[in-house]
Amino acid sequence: YMLFVLNADGVPSVAQFVQILPLTSYQRPTAAILPPVADVTIPAGGNSFFGGFGIDAGGISGYSWQFPGATPSTASVSTPGNIVYPSPGIYVASLAVTNTAGLTSQVPATRIVTVTDFSVAAGPATQNVMPGGSASYGVGITPLLGFTGTVTFSVTGLPTGATASFVPASVTTNGATFLNIVTTAAAPFGSYPLTITATSGGISHTTSITLVVGRCVDTI
Repeated sequence: YMLFVLNADGVPSVAQFVQILPLTSYQRPTAAILPPVADVTIPAGGNSFFGGFGIDAGGISGYSWQFPGATPSTASVSTPGNIVYPSPGIYVASLAVTNTAGLTSQVPATRIVTVTDFSVAAGPATQNVMPGGSASYGVGITPLLGFTGTVTFSVTGLPTGATASFVPASVTTNGATFLNIVTTAAAPFGSYPLTITATSGGISHTTSITLVVGRCVDTI
C-alpha cells in the first residue's frame, strides 16, 4: 500500500509504501509435547518415550529438546523416542520449536519427570555370636519420590564358615526383611564389617553392620 497524508489545501506528502504481512509471518509458534500426555514417574534407570510438534500455519522448521539429567540430554527431531533417566530426582523436559520465519516459541512445552528412589537402613549396628551361633538383623526400605519398585538384597564381608539369607528375599515399595546369619564351629574369631546392598532396577544403596565372632570365657 502507498501511504501519504494531505494538508488542509489537499497537498500530499511524500508517499511511503507499507507492506502488511500475513499473521503467520510474525506470530511465534506454539510447542506441544505428546507423548507423554502428562507428567511421568519412572524408576531410576528407566525411560520415557517423548514426541512433540509445533503449531504454526506457516510450518515448523526446527525442534529443540532439553532433557536435563537424561541420556540423551538434547535432541533436534520431532520424536526423540526413549529418553533414559539413570539417577533419582525431579527433572523438567522441555521442547521449543522454530517456524519457517525463524521465530521460536516464546514458552517451551514441558513435562516433569520424577525418577523415584528409596533408602535402606539396618540394625542393630553390631551383633555378637559364638562359632556355631546365629545372628539376625532387621533391614528396612523407605520409598522416596513415589517409589513403587521391588528391592532385592545381598551381603558381603562374611567370615569363613558363615552363611546368610534374607527373609523375605525381596520387598516391594516399602517394608522390611531380616538378614539371618548362621556360623559354623569353624568360624574364626574377629570383628567383621558387613555391607548390605539393596537393589532395584538400575540403582543400589548400601548400609553397614558389624558381626563379631567372639570366644566364650568360662566363669570360675
